[in-house]
Amino acid sequence: RRLAGKPVFIHSLHALRNHPAIGDIILVVPPGSDIHDLLGAPIEGISVVEGGNSRRLSVRGALEALGDNARPPRHVLIHDSARPLLPDV
Repeated sequence: RRLAGKPVFIHSLHALRNHPAIGDIILVVPPGSDIHDLLGAPIEGISVVEGGNSRRLSVRGALEALGDNARPPRHVLIHDSARPLLPDV
């Protein structure tokens, strides 16, 4: 879906990316999605991982991807793109 001419999830990504307390972002996409067509160019600090067949499996995949980091984060925020109108700060 689109909101103000952009895919809904893009609004969330930009709000999260612009927040000073948020570091790296992992975008979980449905299996088989070609997200790069929607993103256009890669956005710095955002990694893309393929999700699972349920929300639980998708969250697990993202957490596993975070665990691959040399310094895993102490805190994790999970947000779905169904609520894209986040404040920037």
